[in-house]
Amino acid sequence: MSGHGEAQGAPDIARITLGVEARAQHAAEATEQANQQMAAVVAAVHQSGVAAADVRTQNFSINFEQQPEPYPPVPGPERAEKAEAGKGAPAESPRGFYRVSNTVLMTVRDLGKLGAVLGAATRAGANNVWGIEFEIEDPSQLEAAARREAVAEARARAEQLAALAGVKLGRLVSLAELGAGTPMARGGLGFDMKAAQSDVPVQGGQLTVSQDVQLVFSIE
Repeated sequence: MSGHGEAQGAPDIARITLGVEARAQHAAEATEQANQQMAAVVAAVHQSGVAAADVRTQNFSINFEQQPEPYPPVPGPERAEKAEAGKGAPAESPRGFYRVSNTVLMTVRDLGKLGAVLGAATRAGANNVWGIEFEIEDPSQLEAAARREAVAEARARAEQLAALAGVKLGRLVSLAELGAGTPMARGGLGFDMKAAQSDVPVQGGQLTVSQDVQLVFSIE
């Protein structure tokens, strides 16, 4: 018989992926802008109470984005004449800009400060936020409670079926845990980039930890 158990608890940490993005005609210029923005963001979150060990660079990228030609290609013979006239001339550099992106993964261990940390980050220049994941750092107690519920459910189902079949439930032959479920959020996040000048409202909600087991009984 299989059994399923769940236990709920409030999250105690949050992981946020945030970053800065800068654009310029030259890669060095865009990189310098992104570096200055990220330095300001990291300093702001540290001042808000996030430890240096809880901020880790996750991604850094430089991409050239070519802008489309402002006019459509010249049709017919005129296009051929222009191509012939342009032979031997140096090729023009493509028009566009460089986009530099720098992102960090940040862990906030005091959820009471989470809104203030996000507000400080956006005020300092963070212009990309990919999401917030609420977690329970040590879910072992919730896992134990869910496991007890799962075993009790499996045993109760076995006893009920044995009674319906008119047999007596025997000893437990084997027990297997089918895997622990990752804590899942029951709650929401309120985030608005327009709120950069104030603390960002957030709601942690509840997290659910699940456990599944399988019991095998003999029949007397």
